[in-house]
Amino acid sequence: MITEKFTLPIGIEYEGKRHQEVEIRPRLVRDMMEGANDERAKANGIYYSVCMAACQIIRLGDIPKDKITGDLLLNMFEEDFDALMEAANRVRSRTREFRGGTEGDQKADSSLTETGVSA
Repeated sequence: MITEKFTLPIGIEYEGKRHQEVEIRPRLVRDMMEGANDERAKANGIYYSVCMAACQIIRLGDIPKDKITGDLLLNMFEEDFDALMEAANRVRSRTREFRGGTEGDQKADSSLTETGVSA
């Protein structure tokens, strides 16, 4: 699977330690479903996006995977969250290139974005 490794500019604190090293994977349909199961995500689109981002994270420092949640990411600095979203876009682009993305894929992604759905 294609992944993206990067370092958060500031890092997130967990159990008294700052964690900066991140590895993420492309978003899967499963992530969308898991995000939709969260009660707060049902009422708040931004929180839904945060939950989906948490699902994409394979590794965040030494934090156990089951502790990487939307609630944890709420404690990120905006600069770190921006870096996370930029990395998510890079891994999405690399995935599209790997599978031989076409102009039609870009149009489909564009129409999804216009309806408020993110690919």
